Amino acid sequence: MNEGDVVPIHLLLSHEIGPTGADTARSLYATADLIYRGDGYVADTAAANLPTFRVRRGLGDYEATYVKTEDGWRYRTVTQTRTRLEFE
Repeated sequence: MNEGDVVPIHLLLSHEIGPTGADTARSLYATADLIYRGDGYVADTAAANLPTFRVRRGLGDYEATYVKTEDGWRYRTVTQTRTRLEFE
């Protein structure tokens, strides 16, 4: 397998959160990620709808909604949106 020859980095940046009601809230996180595949990596082109790559850079955001429960705040929904993908 290729696990030892892949380095993923995933960053959540600029977290903004605000109330939408007495027991609900919404947040937005900017995201950036990098996947580096080393020299020993062998791509499985049938496994994903992506081009073959050594380095992938991604930008986007997560939008989340929350609800307050007896146990505290919990995620209700989380949606990831990609605004840019770069491949080398």
